[in-house]
Amino acid sequence: MNVALLYRGPLASCNYACGYCPFARHRASAAELEADRAALAADRAALAADRAELAADRAALARFVAFLRDWRGVPLAVLFTPRGEALHHAHYQAAIGELSRLPGVARVAIQTNLSVAPEAWLEGADPARVGVWASYHPAQTSRQGFLARCESLRRRGVRFSVGMVGKRELIDELEAMRAALPEEVYLWVNAFKHEGGELSPEERARVEAIDPLFSCSTVHATRGRRCLAGERSLAVAGDGTLRRCHFVAEPLGSLYAPGDLERALAPRPCPAPSCRCHLGYLYLEELGLLERFGDGFLERAPERPWRVLSPRRP
Repeated sequence: MNVALLYRGPLASCNYACGYCPFARHRASAAELEADRAALAADRAALAADRAELAADRAALARFVAFLRDWRGVPLAVLFTPRGEALHHAHYQAAIGELSRLPGVARVAIQTNLSVAPEAWLEGADPARVGVWASYHPAQTSRQGFLARCESLRRRGVRFSVGMVGKRELIDELEAMRAALPEEVYLWVNAFKHEGGELSPEERARVEAIDPLFSCSTVHATRGRRCLAGERSLAVAGDGTLRRCHFVAEPLGSLYAPGDLERALAPRPCPAPSCRCHLGYLYLEELGLLERFGDGFLERAPERPWRVLSPRRP
């Protein structure tokens, strides 16, 4: 398994407005900017901030891609984890295509709501080296439209997973999506970790029939426990700052400083009291999730058939 870089640049915009999303949700796509021209004309400062954000994000991503273009070490895996939706922007589409063909990159994957048709951004990419972590938000898009884009990925040979939030009011839709997806596609479910989000035993059983690893999607006590984040993966900010993961603030150097990447990779116990995100607890050794996902760990697509998966109990 390759060392992974989890890249998150300055981008903080999305074309969706999901109430449970922890990220910024201002809109920045070209179509929305055009539709909202009258409102934006009264708020020029906000529009200027959007443009400045995208310019900074574009420059940061260009620097990251240039680094990987020149990288001559062991091939790295790359996962884009944006605060919002990145594939609406041409610089991310171009980056996916180029990185998938670089000798220094073993695989490239991205978290996306799949609102942009794959044919629009897979042009020039090597589909065998692209992974997609796709989130389905039924309040923002139709099931039929989302499934059509999943089928487009499947036809092109792109490995992908599909996920939803495990809110009780979405369980019927979860079951409908599971029935509609190809059997080999893993449908993961993120627990809704807010007050009132607890499921009844019956509801939980329905969700676990869809995602056998659902019980891992919880808040884990982690301080002092062995975590492979920082050893098998590093988080990279837009300015190149390296951290063991997105949830530990301590910097470990800069991707762009000679030798810092190699020095940053080292075994360390987790310093945080808890972890509540798959991007973090994926690496918690006692859960054994890296073993279950294998080469599909970037896009959250397990190597083995999803029906035979089972959680490891700490």
